[in-house]
Amino acid sequence: MKDNVFLLFILLFSPALYGQSVKKVRCAERVVFLGKQPVFVAKWGRETRKEGKGKLHNGDSILIHYNQQGIEVSIIKNKTTQKIYSCEAEAEFEKFTISVYEYDFDRDGENEIIIVDSPEPMIFMVYVYKNSSIDVCKKVGEFEGQIGVYLNKNRISLPVGSGGTGEEYLFINRAFEKVKFKSRFFFIDG
Repeated sequence: MKDNVFLLFILLFSPALYGQSVKKVRCAERVVFLGKQPVFVAKWGRETRKEGKGKLHNGDSILIHYNQQGIEVSIIKNKTTQKIYSCEAEAEFEKFTISVYEYDFDRDGENEIIIVDSPEPMIFMVYVYKNSSIDVCKKVGEFEGQIGVYLNKNRISLPVGSGGTGEEYLFINRAFEKVKFKSRFFFIDG
């Protein structure tokens, strides 16, 4: 009984103990962002069918487009289009969702682009691209998740299951480096 009460206490008060607010954003329909929130840019899914569009903080545009080959995410800079992500068409596209966000991991004033690809109910992929006003967009991270994504400054954490395990990375010198996972998550279903 003591263990159950302690576990309930930890679940209810752990965010306060870490000095973090419990905020969440639904993305790719099944992924939860906790901690510092990314800025939503665009989404492609069942309801959009053809394309999703959005504007980045720096004025560039994002286009998520579906064609017979699959789904493509492109960035449009100064009237020049660069495809940054694509996936092949599959029969299960009814459940498939792609969401695009931006978040400044390295605090340099130029937001990185986060693409969340959710091909199955319990799996999602997170792709991070370095976006520069003068350079082409370059992929700097690729991660697989199950429950959610926790962002905190230059850190991205992806818990796996409910056993306190997962993967965690720091964004240092324009690249992600794997670090020891620290279990400190508070997830709410809903």
